[in-house]
Amino acid sequence: AGGGGSSSGADHIILNP
Repeated sequence: AGGGGSSSGADHIILNP
């Protein structure tokens, strides 16, 4: 997955640091 943190693009599953 990508980076961003809170809510970059994913809305239900967040695999970002």
